[in-house]
This record gives sequence, C-alpha cells and structure tokens, in this order.
Amino acid sequence: MNNQIVNGWHVRESFRSPGDHAEVEIGKNLAISVQNHATDMRAYPWVSVDLLRPGQTPESLYNVDGTPRRVSSSEYEQTLGKR
Repeated sequence: MNNQIVNGWHVRESFRSPGDHAEVEIGKNLAISVQNHATDMRAYPWVSVDLLRPGQTPESLYNVDGTPRRVSSSEYEQTLGKR
C-alpha cells in the first residue's frame, strides 16, 4: 500500500528510517509535519507530529521516543491509574 493515493492522500509506510520526514498541507494555512528523530538505523523510532501554521511556532500533537525504559511504580500508576 506504500506510495498509493487514497482519497487524495499519499499513503506511506511508517517512519522507520532515521530522519524520515514528510509534510502534508491541509488547506491554505495548515500543514502537518511528521518526523523520525532517531539518529541510527538500529535505534527505536522517535516520532513527532506537529501542526504548522504561518507565523506561529509548531504545535506538538504527538511526540514519542520509542526507546524502552524502566518506570517507577508511582509513574506507572500516575500514567495508567491503579489496577
């Protein structure tokens, strides 16, 4: 399904390679920017999605570093709630 056009949108695989970047214009004054900030092909993806508007700083919509890490029980409970 990579590089096909569906309802006017270009379909691409996820941003697996370091530095992968794409911008999609939405109308005249909006764009969505997606980027993989990983620096090495063996690294976990670090993907950000930003809303771009002329004359304004980018608005972060999603920003996740996929590198696994340990979390404390209090951080786990704060994020996911007690079970």
